[in-house]
Amino acid sequence: MFDREGDKQFDYVFNCGGETRFSQEEKVYELRSYGLSMAVGKEAAKRKVKCFVELSTGMVYKPDSTPRKETDKVKPWSNLAKWKLKAEEDLATVEGLNLVVMRIAQAYGPYTSKYLSTALCMARVYQSKKKEMKWLWKEDLRVNTVHIEDNVRALWHGAEWYVKQETPRMTAPTFNIVDHGNTCELQAIPIPFRTY
Repeated sequence: MFDREGDKQFDYVFNCGGETRFSQEEKVYELRSYGLSMAVGKEAAKRKVKCFVELSTGMVYKPDSTPRKETDKVKPWSNLAKWKLKAEEDLATVEGLNLVVMRIAQAYGPYTSKYLSTALCMARVYQSKKKEMKWLWKEDLRVNTVHIEDNVRALWHGAEWYVKQETPRMTAPTFNIVDHGNTCELQAIPIPFRTY
């Protein structure tokens, strides 16, 4: 997948791959997320790619009522997050890898079919029926979100920013990609919907 016509190389590589389904056995995440990240990252380093962007998850932080900063302590709360964090750490040790880590919140928008999109669809149905959508948690739970288009824009901006830096980096820059919605109970759908 790295080979191009005329022996040209890619400037940027974005690793959007890996296992994203919840509740899989740990070995699945080790093979499909960690293993993929390491294989692609090592190849990017070997080919001297200008910027390798590793997509990770905000689930590497301990859940809390206050927003997490990139410098906060990490405490993965799922097997998926555990192996994404391990990939972040081990990619940072790959010699010659120009690494940027992007920790993504729950994405919503076109072609996003995971947890949040399903919950949003369910919430719209409950809202149209004027019924309360019950959850297994209290109303103070917050779900950090980001629209898929904003996510993609942030990834590209991060790669461009990285290659413009003139000073060598001792550690891989890490960014949390999230909107400012502070989304709570999805029954009210407080997420700013876009029109298409």
